[in-house]
Amino acid sequence: MNFKPELLIIAPVYNESGILEQFLNDWISNIRLLSIPFELRLYNDGSTDNTAEIIQQLQAVYPELKIYFKTNSGHGPTITAAYEQAVGFNWIFQIDSDHELPVASFNELWKHRNEYDLLVGERIQRHAPVFRVFLTTIVSLSVRILVGKGLRDINAPYRLIRTEKLKEFLKENKKNNFAPNVLMSAFAVKKKWRIKTIPVTHISRKKIKGTGYSMYMLSGAVKTFAELLRFALR
Repeated sequence: MNFKPELLIIAPVYNESGILEQFLNDWISNIRLLSIPFELRLYNDGSTDNTAEIIQQLQAVYPELKIYFKTNSGHGPTITAAYEQAVGFNWIFQIDSDHELPVASFNELWKHRNEYDLLVGERIQRHAPVFRVFLTTIVSLSVRILVGKGLRDINAPYRLIRTEKLKEFLKENKKNNFAPNVLMSAFAVKKKWRIKTIPVTHISRKKIKGTGYSMYMLSGAVKTFAELLRFALR
C-alpha cells in the first residue's frame, strides 16, 4: 500500500520576519501533537525584508518545512500557485503567516473533517481598517446574492479543504485571480459542498492606521467582483 501524506499546510509570506519564527514553532508543534503526517510550505512572495534568510535558517530546525521563492505577485496569485502544487495530500490547510489567528482552533476543524469538504474558521472580533471591512462586506453580500448563503467570512485565510474538491475548484480558477479564496467560497456554496464553520478570534498584531483606503484595494475589490460575476453566470 502506498503511503499518502495526510495534510499539507500552505502559507504565503510577505515581510513577516518579525513573527515568522513564532508562527512556525506554534503551528508545527501543534500539528506534531496531533500525530498527523504533514508538510508545511511557505511561499515567499518576493519579501523585501530578511524573511528569506530567516526561513532558510528555520528549515534546518523543522524537517516538515519546505520553502518556495517567487517574484512578488500578490496574496491571491501566490495562494493559487500553492494550491496548484498541492498534490499527493488528502487535505490542504491554508493559513496566513501573519499569525493573527489561533492555532488551537485547527484541532476542532480537524476533528470534524471526515464529514465535510470545506471547514472554515470565520474571524470574530476582527481588527481591520474601515475601508477593508467595507469592501469585505460588499463582496460577501455579492456572494450571497449571486450564489446563496453558506459562508459569512468568504475570504477567511483559515480553511481546511478536501483535496478532491480543491481540484474541482482549480479547473474554474485562473492563476491571476485577485482573491481565489472568495471564489472558492462561492464555488463551494454553488456546488453544495459540505461546509462547516467555527468562530476563530482575530488577534491583531499590527497597529491599524487610517481607513485602509488605497487604489490597490479598490481595484482588487473591482477585480474580485468581476471574477465572481463571471463565475456565477457560468
